[in-house]
Amino acid sequence: MALTKILNSNIGESFTEMYGIAVELEAGIEHLKIIHTNGGNDDVSKEDYDKLIDLLWAATGYSFSIENGHFIITI
Repeated sequence: MALTKILNSNIGESFTEMYGIAVELEAGIEHLKIIHTNGGNDDVSKEDYDKLIDLLWAATGYSFSIENGHFIITI
């Protein structure tokens, strides 16, 4: 399995986390999935990276929620 290593030195001091948004099908129902790199410490498989529909480089500490049908990112 190929891995995409996220290195802090490659993305700058203020961007230490990669958050990716993916849609997965489970039991016939689509689910939103957030894939992240644990502060740049974790690898992301090429398979997971390739299925991302959106990508966000940011500092750590973001949280994600869905409220009244709206996708919310909280810093």
